[in-house]
Amino acid sequence: MSTKWFIVYAAVFGAMYIGKRLRYKPKYMFIPPFLIGFLPFYGLEGLAINPITEPSYRGDSRGFEVTIIDILAVVLAVAFAKKPKVKAPLFGVTVAYLLVCWFSWFMAAYSDYALWSAWKSLRAYFLAVVLTKALRDTVIARWLIRGLAVGLIYVTFICLKQRYVEGLHQIYGTFHHQNTLGMAVYLVAPIFFSIMLMRPAGPLNSLALGCGAVVAVLSLSRGVMMVYPATMGMVYFGSLTWKITPRKIMVGFAALICLGGVMAKSLDSIVARFTNAPKASERARERFEHASALMLDDKPMGIGMNNFSAVLEGSNYAYRANIRGYDSTGLVHNIYWLTLAELGYLGLITYVLVTFLPILMALKWAWLGRGDLRAQVILAGGAALLGMAIHGKLEWIARQTVPMYLFWILVALIFSFSRQIKRKVPFQEFA
Repeated sequence: MSTKWFIVYAAVFGAMYIGKRLRYKPKYMFIPPFLIGFLPFYGLEGLAINPITEPSYRGDSRGFEVTIIDILAVVLAVAFAKKPKVKAPLFGVTVAYLLVCWFSWFMAAYSDYALWSAWKSLRAYFLAVVLTKALRDTVIARWLIRGLAVGLIYVTFICLKQRYVEGLHQIYGTFHHQNTLGMAVYLVAPIFFSIMLMRPAGPLNSLALGCGAVVAVLSLSRGVMMVYPATMGMVYFGSLTWKITPRKIMVGFAALICLGGVMAKSLDSIVARFTNAPKASERARERFEHASALMLDDKPMGIGMNNFSAVLEGSNYAYRANIRGYDSTGLVHNIYWLTLAELGYLGLITYVLVTFLPILMALKWAWLGRGDLRAQVILAGGAALLGMAIHGKLEWIARQTVPMYLFWILVALIFSFSRQIKRKVPFQEFA
C-alpha cells in the first residue's frame, strides 16, 4: 500500500477525532464552514491527494482524489452526528444519478476513469448532505458565507496581480482556466448582492460583491460576462417583485454605476473579445457535438463516465467528426452532450433533474418566504444555479471539482433555508 493511502486514512481518522472534539468545544465550530467556503477560491490542487492518478488525462477527473474539503466534510459529519436527523437534499433524484454514474463503470472501456468521476460526484453530494444538517445552526451559515466572501476577495487580488503585474490578457486566478474562475464567481456573488438589497451588508459583503464584478470582467470569458449580469439582474428584479424600497433603488443605481465603471475601464478588451472570437472555436464545438452524437448512436446507454476523451482518441470518433491533433483528446464543450455521450439518455434525465429541481425549489420558497433574508439568499442561489445550467450549453466545467462543490453548497443553502421557512423557524441573523 502506497504512502498516499496512509495519508488519506490518517486524514479521515484525524477528521473524525477533531469532529468529536468540536462537539464539546462549539466555540471553534466556525472553522470548518469558513474553510469550506474559502478554500475553493484559495486553490485545491495543492490541498488534494490522489492515491491513484493519471495526470496527463484530459477528462473531468484524473485520479481517485480526496481534497481538504472532503476531510472538512467528515469533521462536520462527526461533529453533528448526534443531532436530529435531517432529510438529505434531492435524495431520490441524486441517488438515481449517482447510480447511473457508478453503473457506467460496467460499460466503460476505461473503467478506472469512470470510477474516479463517480467517486467525485459522491464526495460532492456527501458535502451537501453534511452541510444541510449543519446549516440549522446559524453559526455555520454565517461562517460559510463569510468564507465564500473572503475567498472571492482573495482570488481577486491574485487576478489583479496577474493582469496588471504579470501582464496576462485573460486571467484565471487560482484556477486552471478563466471560465472556471468566472463560474465560481457568479455562483457566489449573487449571495452578497441579495444581502445588500435587504439591509446594510457590511464591509466584507460589499467588498466581495465589488470583487465579483471586477473578476467577471477581467476573465474576458464571453459566457461569464453574459451570465454574471444576468444572474444579478434576476436577483434584483426578483427582489423588486416582493417589495420596492428606497434601499433597493439606491443599491440598483450604485451597482449600475460600479459595473459601468469597471466595464468602461476594460471596454476595448471586452469588445475585442466578442468581435474577434475565432470562428474555428465555434466549428470545433460543432465537431465535438457531432462526435458526441456518434457515440450516442453507437451506445445509447453511454460510453462510461469520464471516458469521452479516451474514447474519442482511442476509437475512430475523432476521425469521423473531423477532429484532429491536440483536440482529438479533448472534451465536448457542452455539459448536456457530454452527459448524453457518457451516461446515455437515463444519465441525461437524472442529471437535468438534479440540475433544475433546486432552481424550481428556490423560486418557490423565495416567493413564499419573501421579506425574509433567507428567502433572498434562496433567490440568489436559484439565480446562480440557473446561470450555471444555461452556461452548461457552452461549457463542461460544471463537472470540475470546485464548481461541483459550489453547486452542492448552494443546494444545501437552498434546501436548509427552505425548510426553515416552511416550518416557520424564527429568523436568526446569519450574515
